[in-house]
Amino acid sequence: MIVHLVWLLLVILWNFGFPNAHPLSDVVVAIILSYISNKLSYYFISNINTEKNITKNEQYWKDNIQLILRCLLIWFLVSYVFGIILVQELNLIRFGGYKLGFWFAQQGSIFTFVFLIFYYSFKIGKIDDKYKNLKDE
Repeated sequence: MIVHLVWLLLVILWNFGFPNAHPLSDVVVAIILSYISNKLSYYFISNINTEKNITKNEQYWKDNIQLILRCLLIWFLVSYVFGIILVQELNLIRFGGYKLGFWFAQQGSIFTFVFLIFYYSFKIGKIDDKYKNLKDE
């Protein structure tokens, strides 16, 4: 899933960064992004295979860090990408009487941050319950 999100983010950055690119350039970039996606996929799959050799304490912190990174990625997308980079495109859409890009820049990033606090609290509680009797084997 992370690999697909990275690929999607790179495609969006390419398309908005170079909107007048020649079709041949688009094909070359698509091949390069596909290669990067395959390498990232291989990296994540190889990490899954090595999880058998790590302790419960290391797995707990790995799960915790992955949760933090997911929350930071969502917050980055909402506050920076939607609120700054894509603001002109999102301003074409109205939300509650306001332009959507303006709303993300002023309110959406704050609401998302508060939501992420509750989401993190809920998910870390589940991770804590999963590793409640934390004893290394």
